[in-house]
Amino acid sequence: MVDAAGRTVLATAAADRPVYTASLVELLVVQQVLARQAVGVLGLGPADGGLLERAVTVSDDPAMNLLWDAYDGADLVATAAASFGLTGTAAPDRVGQWGESTTTATDLARFLATLAEDPDAPGAAPVLGWMRAAAPLASDGFDQRFGLLAGGAVPGTAVEQGWMCCVADRRQLHSAGVLPDGRVVVVLADASSTLLGRADADRRRGRGRGGGRHGLSRCRPTRSGRGRPRCPHGAHVRRGRLHRGRPVSARRG
Repeated sequence: MVDAAGRTVLATAAADRPVYTASLVELLVVQQVLARQAVGVLGLGPADGGLLERAVTVSDDPAMNLLWDAYDGADLVATAAASFGLTGTAAPDRVGQWGESTTTATDLARFLATLAEDPDAPGAAPVLGWMRAAAPLASDGFDQRFGLLAGGAVPGTAVEQGWMCCVADRRQLHSAGVLPDGRVVVVLADASSTLLGRADADRRRGRGRGGGRHGLSRCRPTRSGRGRPRCPHGAHVRRGRLHRGRPVSARRG
C-alpha cells in the first residue's frame, strides 16, 4: 500500500518479486498508447478509443489483442517500464502472450501513484476514469467482484483486476487500484494452481475462511454452449492447459 504522498506504508517480503501480470498489463499499454497520441507520435483510428476503454473497464481480451498487435505492445511495456522506473516489469518472452508480461507489486504501486499524483499527465485521466468504471462482470462474464471490488467498490475507487491460469502450474488473481483518498493498493496473488485449488475446495467445504462465491475455482475450465472447453476471460484450453491471451499448444515454449 502506498499513501497519497507516494510513501510505502505497507509491503510484504514479496513486493519486489516479478509475477505474470495477466490483465494488469492493460494499464501500461493503454497509458502508453494515450501518451504517444498526446505528443503526436501516433494517431488513433476511429475504433481505438473504444478498444482502449473496453480493455480497462471490462477487461476485453479481443480489444487487448488488437491494441497489442497494432501498437507493438512489447515496446509499449518496455517504454512504460523505463519511463516510470519499473525495474521489475518486462514484456513477455513469448511473442503475443501479453498476459505473461511480468511486474511487481512495488512497480504497479509506483505506476498508479504517479498517475494519481499527476492527473494531467498523458493518459492519466482516461486510465483512472475507466478504472473507476470497472464493471462487476468482464466482457466474457467473468465475475470481477474480488479484491478491491469484493462487496462493491467504494465510490470513486479506480480498480483493475487480473487473473490467469495455469502457465507453469501457477494461478494469478490480482487486484490493484487507487482509493478515493489517493492511497494505492496492489495485491498480486500468484501461487501453485494445485495449492489454490485445494484451498478453494476447503473453502467450499467450510474448512477455510471466506466464501465460495468468488472462489478461485472460477479459473478452472468450463464448458461453453458449443461444448468447447473454455476458461473465463479469453483464456484458451489445450489438453487441459489454461492460458491468458493467445491460443497456445500444450507444449511449453
